[in-house]
Amino acid sequence: MNKYILIIKKYLLILVCFLPLISCEDLILGPDPENTPTNNFNILWKEFDRYYPSFIVRNIKWDSLYTCYSSRINNDCTDKELWQIIKSLLYNFNDGHVTIYNTNSIYYNSSHRNSNEYEFNLDVVQSIYLDRNFHSAGKGNFTYGRFPGDSIGYLHIAAFSGLSDWAKDIDNIISGLSDVNTLIIDIRNNRGGHVPNFSYIAASFTDKDITFRKEIARNGPKHSDFTSPVTQTISPRKSSPNFTKQIILLTNRVTASASEMFALFFKQLPYSIQIGDSTSGSIGLIRGFQLPNGWLYEMPDGLTLTMDDKSLEGIGVVPDIYVRNTEEEIFRGYDRVLETALEYISGWKK
Repeated sequence: MNKYILIIKKYLLILVCFLPLISCEDLILGPDPENTPTNNFNILWKEFDRYYPSFIVRNIKWDSLYTCYSSRINNDCTDKELWQIIKSLLYNFNDGHVTIYNTNSIYYNSSHRNSNEYEFNLDVVQSIYLDRNFHSAGKGNFTYGRFPGDSIGYLHIAAFSGLSDWAKDIDNIISGLSDVNTLIIDIRNNRGGHVPNFSYIAASFTDKDITFRKEIARNGPKHSDFTSPVTQTISPRKSSPNFTKQIILLTNRVTASASEMFALFFKQLPYSIQIGDSTSGSIGLIRGFQLPNGWLYEMPDGLTLTMDDKSLEGIGVVPDIYVRNTEEEIFRGYDRVLETALEYISGWKK
């Protein structure tokens, strides 16, 4: 009997010890962070200080910015005032992957680079240059066809987003364009998306392994604390068709994020050249956070480097031939970037 009494006492003691943990969430998770303007600002500043990977390459003096902007904060600030102060702070990043969203469905992105999405219009390409001889695939992400004469193919990729298998449509597209001599791949105004999608598509344009970028991430309190580099390699799919003839990649300043990784990959191909403007200079993936007041914000999850350890943050992937459309030219139905590509191809033929 004494044995069973001891066992019962033992389990009662365990229950008493763990009862506060079961019944009191605060003892497990801690109290909710204080929802005051000052605390919201400080949390945001500290999270960026700990995780943002590009302070050094973008030459951001984060401590000095804290001194400047924290002096404007007190607990009597309205939401509108706090929003304006945080916007002013984030403006200093000029990073397309730094964004804040408030609870009124309003957001602010810190990028203020000279980019204009109206310098490209797919309708102009379809109606004037392809003479409406085009097709759509990949849930609308692919537009492809041939220019008059049939020896030059065209493929526009609108985005790399989405979690479905739409990217696999590239196999049929490559099969259908296998007889062209040159393929123009257009990723202008492609703001990025998911790495698996661009990786699957990129594999259609190589017949050997291509290691094309490195990635590092913050792993300590110092702005110089980083993990060891992890490389990304694109390997051809042996069971799928590929295109390894002449390729021209078209880019502009709206080409961003995963699309810039795509452009980096093509830099490693000896049969590819890039024409247009530099890409956005916001390369990589994002991670999200939430403030006590419910506002959400994002920052880059890591820092992408070229194979010779250079960061392209704030610079972008630079084209081999620089040319830029104007909005007025596009309005008139003239695509100077595409015209330059076609002229370059005519020089190849001579």
